[in-house]
Amino acid sequence: MQYLRSPLFPISLLSLLFLLFQWKTILHTPAPGTDFSIYYHAAGQFKDNPSGLYQSTQTAFDQYLYPPPSILLFRIFSLFPERTSYFIFTGTMYLSLLAALLTTQSLITQSLTPKSPTHQPLTTQSITAQPPTHQPLTTQSLAGYLLFAFASAPVYHNISLGQINCLVLLLSMLYLYFGKKKPALAGLLLAAAIWIKIYPVLLLLPALLSREGRATFLFCMAGTALILVITLPWVPLHLYVDFAKKMADLSRYTSAHIINQSVTAFGIRGSIPFQRSFQWPNIYLVPGWLKITNYLIMAVVLVTTMAKAASDRPIVWGAIILAAGALFSPLGWGHAFVFCLPLLMISLERIERSIPRRPLNYALFFVTALLFLIPVHNHPAFLDQWPALIQNIYYSRFLCITLLLIFFALHPSTAKEMQPQRITGK
Repeated sequence: MQYLRSPLFPISLLSLLFLLFQWKTILHTPAPGTDFSIYYHAAGQFKDNPSGLYQSTQTAFDQYLYPPPSILLFRIFSLFPERTSYFIFTGTMYLSLLAALLTTQSLITQSLTPKSPTHQPLTTQSITAQPPTHQPLTTQSLAGYLLFAFASAPVYHNISLGQINCLVLLLSMLYLYFGKKKPALAGLLLAAAIWIKIYPVLLLLPALLSREGRATFLFCMAGTALILVITLPWVPLHLYVDFAKKMADLSRYTSAHIINQSVTAFGIRGSIPFQRSFQWPNIYLVPGWLKITNYLIMAVVLVTTMAKAASDRPIVWGAIILAAGALFSPLGWGHAFVFCLPLLMISLERIERSIPRRPLNYALFFVTALLFLIPVHNHPAFLDQWPALIQNIYYSRFLCITLLLIFFALHPSTAKEMQPQRITGK
């Protein structure tokens, strides 16, 4: 009955409908995902001409833009016919997402479960004196959150386009999970994530603030070098130079299309006639003032996160830093916001727990979740009559919601709740 009274219940039903509609669309599309097709053909060409991986002189986003070692993953998928390979890839991404979400939930539960110091004996009196602040999710609630995540728009964009972000999310969450338990393994996992996609490199920032973290940092650097050396027989060294040049060139540009949910895209859309926001590819040079603004906001978010989030509870700072990769990249595509799912789960669970005290949070939960179910390319015609600023806010909804969730996660009440609670004894 508690689950049926929760806003998670109607969201679960909506998620199921969204998921069924998404797969109806995917199965009736004759060609594999657009991005997957680019990676698939790049891997085939790489076999015959490794040096041509980044040789396109055109400034465009529809080319291979992942770090060099990642091409070996797509070489595996290129062994199969393209459509078959796409569905194998899709199954791999769904399994990666499931594992990432379960790891996230495990970290959330650890963060909210009271700790007992080993040097003090537990007694019946001491246990009852401070009851647990968090009960594990019921099976129904866990299933509801998983269903919501699977149907969310960022995951739909990942699956329909054929993006690899779900695997990167899994490696990043495993890094957080093993960070203090097995720093060598954690460092290697993060190194693998970075060599697939650059975003998780930001997770190294908090590692420099503690002795244990610095050990993980060193293991990550060693793992990064190890992967480079191991892949040298297949990935020529000059490809790393080509990749760096390609990234330096593309970092000067952004797209004003509504599927770009970044801070930079929000700024560009605010300075052009808004109807241009629906054109593709809509490439613009990023003006200096917008770059500085983007970096300043990113610095404030990262510094505040490292200052306020508990160092021994990595899920909060890890979730925020992962989300920052999507927010502050010049190309924060809708599919990149799959990295915001851990932050979304933390926030939604806390909002749900607060509903008995604050009934209006029922609506907050429902609206936030619903907006994350609507694909970013959705274009309701009636909004065309609204002021450009309101349109920009709506079409940048992942950006706006994520910034609010970051503030929510760093709010003192949240920080206090996520601090380890100790059970004291006499």
